[in-house]
Amino acid sequence: MARVSVVTATEHPELGRHTAVVADGTTLTPGALGRMAAVLDADRDVDVVTADYEVADGSTTGRAYTPAWSPERMRHHPVAGPVLVTRTGVVEALPGGVLTGDTSPSSIHDAALRVGETSQRWHRLPFVAARCDAIVLAADRSAVAAHLERIASSASVTEGDRPRTVRIVHHDPAAPSVSVIVPTRGTEGIVFGNRRTFVVDAVRSLVERSEYRALEFVIVYDTATPEPVLDELRDIVGVGLVLVEYGEPFDFSDKVNVGVAASSGSLLLLLNDDTELIAPDSLSVLVGHLADPGVAMVGAKLLFEDGTLQHGGHVYHGDVHHACFGWPGDSPGPAPLSPLAVARECSGVTAGCALVRRSVFDEVGGFDSAFPHNYNDVDFSLKVRAAGHRIVWTPWSTWYHFESRTRVADIRPDERTRLDERWHDELRNDPYYHPDLPSGPADWRPAPTASPNSEPSRSLVARTRSFVGRTLLRRRMQRPHGVNLIGYLGATSGLGERVRELERVLAAADVPYSRWDLDLTESARSSTPAERRADDDVIFDTTIAVVTALAFPALADVYPPLVDEVDRVVGYWFWELDEIPDSHRPAIAMVDEIWAPTTFVRDAYGAAVDIPVHLVPLPIRPPVPSGRDRASFGIDDRFAFLTSFDHLSAMERKHPVGVVEAFRRAFPGRDDVMLIVKSINGHLRPDQTDELLAAAGDDARIELRDGYLSDGDQAALLAAADCYVSLHRSEGLGLHIAESMWLGTPVVATDYSGSVDLTSPLPDGDPVAELVPCRLVTVERGGEAYTSGRWADPDLDAAAAALRRVADDPSHRSRMIEAARRRAGTTDDLDGAAAAVTSLLRSKPARGSRRSLRLPT
Repeated sequence: MARVSVVTATEHPELGRHTAVVADGTTLTPGALGRMAAVLDADRDVDVVTADYEVADGSTTGRAYTPAWSPERMRHHPVAGPVLVTRTGVVEALPGGVLTGDTSPSSIHDAALRVGETSQRWHRLPFVAARCDAIVLAADRSAVAAHLERIASSASVTEGDRPRTVRIVHHDPAAPSVSVIVPTRGTEGIVFGNRRTFVVDAVRSLVERSEYRALEFVIVYDTATPEPVLDELRDIVGVGLVLVEYGEPFDFSDKVNVGVAASSGSLLLLLNDDTELIAPDSLSVLVGHLADPGVAMVGAKLLFEDGTLQHGGHVYHGDVHHACFGWPGDSPGPAPLSPLAVARECSGVTAGCALVRRSVFDEVGGFDSAFPHNYNDVDFSLKVRAAGHRIVWTPWSTWYHFESRTRVADIRPDERTRLDERWHDELRNDPYYHPDLPSGPADWRPAPTASPNSEPSRSLVARTRSFVGRTLLRRRMQRPHGVNLIGYLGATSGLGERVRELERVLAAADVPYSRWDLDLTESARSSTPAERRADDDVIFDTTIAVVTALAFPALADVYPPLVDEVDRVVGYWFWELDEIPDSHRPAIAMVDEIWAPTTFVRDAYGAAVDIPVHLVPLPIRPPVPSGRDRASFGIDDRFAFLTSFDHLSAMERKHPVGVVEAFRRAFPGRDDVMLIVKSINGHLRPDQTDELLAAAGDDARIELRDGYLSDGDQAALLAAADCYVSLHRSEGLGLHIAESMWLGTPVVATDYSGSVDLTSPLPDGDPVAELVPCRLVTVERGGEAYTSGRWADPDLDAAAAALRRVADDPSHRSRMIEAARRRAGTTDDLDGAAAAVTSLLRSKPARGSRRSLRLPT
């Protein structure tokens, strides 16, 4: 912690009639004070100007992407930074006296708190105004305690969980009554390997664990909720239970409003039924924050079943995001500001677990039934802020949220349009985030300067030198035999699933191996890291990396010894086009051989390179569905078609828009069919979501659902569907196609690319899927990965006819299901895969011209 200096125009003429407060040890960037003072000259409604800054912490330096005025966050650490420019009148009116002499602040934290008590009219400039060491911005615990005393707060201050932070512990000695509002339908599911009734366990966790006891439980239950569920709730809660039957069609907003109307507490805990209390003081923490009269709503830290973060507060940055979604649950968030380590203001919080004042709930009109399915909490949050109240998120109230385990979220075009019409500017200007940060994951990290999907900056000459260095190192080093397995070991993606399957094959083959995880993908993490094995610190003689060729060059920077100091480097690569582009050249130059998952991939690389290319299909195990049924997914007695994709894979390649069009052509005017378009990572690609919404139009039979499901729930959804559709333009493998075949769900698929290994007819001619003919066309809108070449244009009229055959001919479906299961049974050959991998690892690595590439000129 450093002292501060008060600077005027005498030292810095560009300040004019204004005053700057600068922490000692700070280096100002040229012109910074002038730019900040100019805001005060131009806008009489601003009294204090802050800006971003760079923080040096040991060997690392990072930019602090600062929020606008955020008093709760500022109490926890001096987030405003090492320099403030204020009107001189503000300085003269400070509590505790002016910032000179005996009343000089003890730190920049002290100065910022005192300035903030005088005026809340702050303005943040998004540029780097200063640089300082991290110690300059250490929290000043005694200054915070003095600040709390000056504002007559009942809160106390303790050491924070992270260096250079403090924690504000809020108290409400009145212990106001809390009504817990829980909408439910009494759904069951599997969590932590055990079956549970979600609402029962959610309520039980509060009754048995919470140290806060002034509770009333208002359960708004669908008419279809089983009576034994209600009986169990009566046994658990007793006198403090209010049961409200809800017989209307699903409307989350209305169910919340009905529950609030039946409640009596002065505070309302809006709680999803698929939650579970973790920390006993979690509710006390939430109640304490509402002792601050400026705070109207407070949200909690919500974790997925695997311990990763589901909710760190909302961020509205061009779309609706959860802050640091999918990060490890105990992470402080990105340096240098560690947004997950402190309580902070945010633009909104999820209604999955949020405490709100009843008076404010009534003031803003409660939840709006214009948003029965989605965005209701976003709309409510923005109404609360528009009414002049603050919303806070805290890391010290922790719960599990088994998100959408009781309902699959679906995106409704009218709700999204309505939200944007109502809150267009607010959804694009989040004061607690930062305008310089890219759209996509709301994690306070700048856009990468070198994408893993493009070649790093090293030249081909440098790469050649690297190859020479590798050769010399190999001659000197004798690594033990085994495999260094690299991949997205914890990611919820096809590549993540395949690298975990290759690990299973290596274990079955008794091949020694070590695991090396990558975090070069935007996909959420599916699980906490597996327990480390003894061999995970060993570097063996062979590296196998299950990543794309476009991401492969980054391995030389992430794990240099695994590329430079081993005898053999293998790329286990998926690819979706029949030609290999120039962008794969750097990766091919780094490997000794390529292993391909399908015949299509093998043939594409085999025609383009002079190194060995081996077909190494990995087992595809039968998926294990959770206990969820059709009703739990919102699927009624209509014939349900399903298509699914990841927005992080080029949407044009997966072609869900084609599925929507084929469905509409197939069934004009029919109301006995429905189409579910299931996706993940839609929040990272809002333009793609908009395109899908436009394609679906006002067709109520088409439901767009975005969000992660557990592996078991994903399998249950595939099994619940009546037909799985993949009108892909190209496919490296087609894992969901294979899983559907295992589960007895008929498949309609494009007759092209890697999926053909799965979908081609059996030797006796029996069809395992409806194959849609196609023509090859030039790639368009392929994103960074697919910039040239050809892919399929499936015949949508033929696809429509195939959809009708599957829906209307039960005997045809039955024959296809039986043949598909026979084909699927051939894909789970663990012993065969283990033998193939063992044989390849025993062979000598290729040498000589192995890194040449044949590409068209």
